[in-house]
Amino acid sequence: MPLVAYKGVHGNTDYPHHFAFFSALRERGILNEVQFALDPVPLMDVQYCHKLIAEFPELCMASSVSLPRKMVELLRTNLNRGYRIPAFVDYKWDAVIEGPGGRINHTYCKTDVFRLYPNTKHRAIIFHSIEKKALENATVRESVASCELIVARTSASAACALASGAKNVITSMDIVWRNTPRDSDHLPGLAVALRIPQEGATDEYLERLRGIVRWIAELHETVDFVRIEKPLGPEMAEEGYGTPRIPHTRIFGDDGMYEPFEHIREAIVSCRLHTTIIALLNGNRRILQFQVESGTNKVRDMLKDIGLISIPIFSVNELSQETIEQFLNNPVVLADVEVQSAFKTAREKVEVGLDAFEEWIRRF
Repeated sequence: MPLVAYKGVHGNTDYPHHFAFFSALRERGILNEVQFALDPVPLMDVQYCHKLIAEFPELCMASSVSLPRKMVELLRTNLNRGYRIPAFVDYKWDAVIEGPGGRINHTYCKTDVFRLYPNTKHRAIIFHSIEKKALENATVRESVASCELIVARTSASAACALASGAKNVITSMDIVWRNTPRDSDHLPGLAVALRIPQEGATDEYLERLRGIVRWIAELHETVDFVRIEKPLGPEMAEEGYGTPRIPHTRIFGDDGMYEPFEHIREAIVSCRLHTTIIALLNGNRRILQFQVESGTNKVRDMLKDIGLISIPIFSVNELSQETIEQFLNNPVVLADVEVQSAFKTAREKVEVGLDAFEEWIRRF
C-alpha cells in the first residue's frame, strides 16, 4: 500500500477542509488503497489530527510510521532548531501532498513548501490558493513548479501555478463546497466574523474594528462573534463579550468557530471565506462580505468562478459601521436560483479536482 504524507493539517480556520477531503476519498475507495499519514502544522493541532483519525481510522500520524519524522517533530517541538537534519534520512514516503484549504502566499510561505520532505519526489498541492506575490520568492516558485499535480481552488490561482512552471494544473474549487447543503434551523440574531489581516493592520484599522464591535453589540440582538485575532480577541474577552457582562453576545473560536454559521441568521457579516461558504450551505441568503487580506482576491475570484455575483463584497478600506448599517437596514437577499446554480458549478469543479487527484494517486 502506498504511503503518502499529508502535510499542513490543522483545525480552527481550516477545520472543515480535511473532513470534506477524506470523506470524498472514502467514497471513491481510495482510503482502502492508500495509507495517508497526517503531518500537522508545526507546534499545533495534534488534537485535530486525532479528531480526523477518530472519524477516519484508515489514517495515521506521520510520526507513527517514520522514525525520522518523529525526530523532526521532537526537535521542532522542544528545541525549534536542527529539526531538518532527520528529514534528509527519511526515505519512507511514496508521495507528499500539501493538504487543502490554505494559501501559498508571501506571508505564510517564505521557503520550499516541501523542505521537510527533500527525498520525496512525487509531490502535489491540492485544493489550494497559489498567489502571485509568493512566487516572487525563487525557492517558493521552484517548489510549486516541482509538483506533479496542483489542484487550484480558483482560476486565478491556477494561472499563478502555471506561471511558476508547474505543468499539471487543474482549475477546481474549494473542497468545502462539496459538503451537502442543509435545511438548517433559524437562530435569531447576527453571525459576525471580523478579522485582523496578517499584514497591514494599522492602528486606525484596529480602532475602527473596536468601534464596530461595540456598535454591533449594542444592537440588542443576539450577536455571535468569531474570536478576532490579537490584540482584539483578548481585549473582547477582558471586557466581557460572551459573558453576562455584555448580554446577547457570544464568542466562538478554535474548532467551533463555524457553529454560528450553521443556522439561518438575520444576517451574516463576514471577513472570512469559509464563514461565508458554510453560511450559504446552511441556507443563509443575507450575507455581507469583506475582503481584508492583502495580496489576494480569493473571495471575489472564487464567487466569480461559480457565478455567485450578487453577494456584496467590500474592500478592507470600506469595512465600517456605516457600510454594515446600510446593509442591515436594506440587505441584499440572494436569489435561491443563483445560489443553487453556484452550488452545482462549485461541486462540479470540486469533482474535476478530485478526479485529477485520484488519477495521480493511483499511479503509486
